[in-house]
Amino acid sequence: MEIDDIFSLPEKMVINKVEYKYEFDNKGYATLQALIQKGLFKIRDLLLNNDLIFEDCIELVCAGLIKHHTSQEIEEVRKQLNKHLGLISEINEVVIKGFLKGIMPPEVYLKMEEIKEKMRKAMEEPVKKKKSKRQKNSTGSMPTQ
Repeated sequence: MEIDDIFSLPEKMVINKVEYKYEFDNKGYATLQALIQKGLFKIRDLLLNNDLIFEDCIELVCAGLIKHHTSQEIEEVRKQLNKHLGLISEINEVVIKGFLKGIMPPEVYLKMEEIKEKMRKAMEEPVKKKKSKRQKNSTGSMPTQ
């Protein structure tokens, strides 16, 4: 399966203080499918259910690096992931987002980002209100009863 119109922007991924661009294109998706012998939507389901085996997780990370990085850089990431098993959990959010972004219709992805931004602002609003109330009530003296 080849996706003709992939909507994707690179995600920033940091592994051992080295920054990488993580993004899927047709080559990345095709490579991943060939390496782990599963279709995109099967991979998506396994990823979302946290059912990918460790080796497939490494292939998922490496396939998302193909577009912006050399084979030597990708091999270095592979070595780091195999050496430090906990690194995968540190980059999990970027990996999921980067993988899903390209197989999701652009309007759905953009709507999700819009909702996420509204939620972030709504979460910040009560914090700002509490701070301003504290500042108004704060006179530097002891409260009276």
